[in-house]
Amino acid sequence: LLNRAGLLDRLEGRLSQARPFSLVVINIDNFSGINDRFGLEYGDHTLVEFGRRLERLAERHDDLARLGSDEFAIVTPNTNIPSLTDACRALVEDLAQIFEVGRLRLQVGASVGVARYPEDGDSLSKLIRSAHLALYEAKQSRNAVCVYKAEMETAYLRRLNVEQRLRYGLASHALYMVYQPQVNDAGETIGLEALVRWQDEELGFVSPAEFVDVAEKSGLMIPLGNFVLDTSLREFRQLIDKVKQPLDLAINISVIQFCQPGFVDTVLNALKTHDVSPSSLVLEITETLFMGNFDQVLQTICDLRSHGIRLAMDDFGTG
Repeated sequence: LLNRAGLLDRLEGRLSQARPFSLVVINIDNFSGINDRFGLEYGDHTLVEFGRRLERLAERHDDLARLGSDEFAIVTPNTNIPSLTDACRALVEDLAQIFEVGRLRLQVGASVGVARYPEDGDSLSKLIRSAHLALYEAKQSRNAVCVYKAEMETAYLRRLNVEQRLRYGLASHALYMVYQPQVNDAGETIGLEALVRWQDEELGFVSPAEFVDVAEKSGLMIPLGNFVLDTSLREFRQLIDKVKQPLDLAINISVIQFCQPGFVDTVLNALKTHDVSPSSLVLEITETLFMGNFDQVLQTICDLRSHGIRLAMDDFGTG
């Protein structure tokens, strides 16, 4: 395998020849999770095995390199999009085959971004950026293989802008809650569902689907979730004091927030702070919650229910 410097030299050589070629960037999905769960030694073995498989799968005229800790690249003369896409999908399938490390049987996924010279970049820096934008899109869309398209640049810049403004919005309390009535068969209001909304000074109204997705992928889900929990309970308490009737409050909880250590204590402390009865609270969760650590999830559910808190199924923030 070439290292990053070696690959850059090869790319410069190919650019000087002015012949079409493609840069394929391959990233191991959730590699940090392998290190965290099994240890660095298993992570290193995974990298070695991943590199070996790439070497076996690469074509004779391809250049193969390791760019970073969990990122590899192939430079190939193939620039035909259907052929490239098929080859990359086959590559992902082959890389996903189970392999053994000691007594463990591991399976890793991969995401692939493809950029072509000269269509997607007529310089080294532009080509590499295009390949990484395609890789970014592959990871965001959960589509294993993406070939660069010009609109990816716009989408990437939009996401960066939303993330930056969301950080500011959370710090400056620019987000707010709206409450959707829940009624029984007789048409009586028996509860409220808390829904987070955001009207930004620069971006205008940003849909919950967009900013919740950005929050999940940028480390902002915990502060966003805490804002929703705290604000909803505070405003619910104020409402109860006015209407003088029992109501339930439903709050959407993300998978990331639910699985955060100390989540039960966070909820109980918020209830105590705002003097809201646990029996009034309904936490709405998504079915994807059960795809993670099932035992941990079940324990958290039991802990919440033991305090009188109810749970229901829903989609976070969308209403």
